[in-house]
Amino acid sequence: RFNMDDDEAQTLANYFAAVDGVPYPYQRIEPQLPEVQEMKSLVYEAKHPSAEVDYLTASWRTLNLAGKCANCHAVGGNVVTGTDPSKTTKAPNLNRVEKRLRPEWVDIWIYEPHWITPYTAMPVNFASSQAGTKDLFDGDNVRQGEAAVDALFNYTRLLEIHGQTLYTPSDAPAAGGNE
Repeated sequence: RFNMDDDEAQTLANYFAAVDGVPYPYQRIEPQLPEVQEMKSLVYEAKHPSAEVDYLTASWRTLNLAGKCANCHAVGGNVVTGTDPSKTTKAPNLNRVEKRLRPEWVDIWIYEPHWITPYTAMPVNFASSQAGTKDLFDGDNVRQGEAAVDALFNYTRLLEIHGQTLYTPSDAPAAGGNE
């Protein structure tokens, strides 16, 4: 742990951003800007006129897909559990990504985590060579990855809107099934 309060940490982050030549304001987060979300919502509505949910809700669902982020990360107020704790992979909680990380970095991390950290256990979840979940963004895995990033950077807002996510880990038996 670092012995800094939020203001000291922000000052340090601003210093590193300035050294890296990041344009001021350093903490401008594109996925949170109303005009960016408006544009993405319009594109989503045009491509999915019969969609039952808005763009950010579809993004939230993407982040919470079984077998993707929620398999290892605490998402939507849930804690990762499994039938065998010794085999359950627990990755960092995603609830503060919007405050700790930059969208450009998360974009790379989501698509190719091994480019940043070669030894990471995080799998490639949104590979362009694979199909995604069919009922979200027409099964476009790359588009689902972009939506997951948008959900991460609007996480607090989405959690306030949707509340705790109902999630069944992939290794748990389905409710009402033949156990």
